[in-house]
Amino acid sequence: MTDIEIPGANEKLEGKGLPRIDPKDVENLPLTWTEDFQLKHLNMAYDRPVWITLKIKSPKQEDNPTRRIRADYTFLHDWFGDQFKFVRTEETAPYDDIVKVECSPFAMVYWALQYSDRVEVVAPEEVRNGVIEKLRNLNAKYGL
Repeated sequence: MTDIEIPGANEKLEGKGLPRIDPKDVENLPLTWTEDFQLKHLNMAYDRPVWITLKIKSPKQEDNPTRRIRADYTFLHDWFGDQFKFVRTEETAPYDDIVKVECSPFAMVYWALQYSDRVEVVAPEEVRNGVIEKLRNLNAKYGL
């Protein structure tokens, strides 16, 4: 990516292209990067991370709902490392697990769609509604 041209003239630098935006002028763009930045800003989204409550599908044994049939946390660990927090297992069927992650709301909407067969956004309502809106748009587009 070294041979890129941005249309427009930049007389100040006497070259092609437009001047870059100073990072301090980009809302919510961090000026320093912490070691866990990528865990809270999936796909480099840089809106302010919030705590998001998720319901994770976690099949349990019928005779003992506290015992998992199989662990289904690999995808969660792949994206959030050990930074997610187990909250509880539901007390009624289907006995899914409730977890919390600190994440960009923008990125979470798309992540939740990607893993929609395994995860449900429970809270905050704005993030849940973001997923619902994307689903409505997909339904209209594909006529389901």
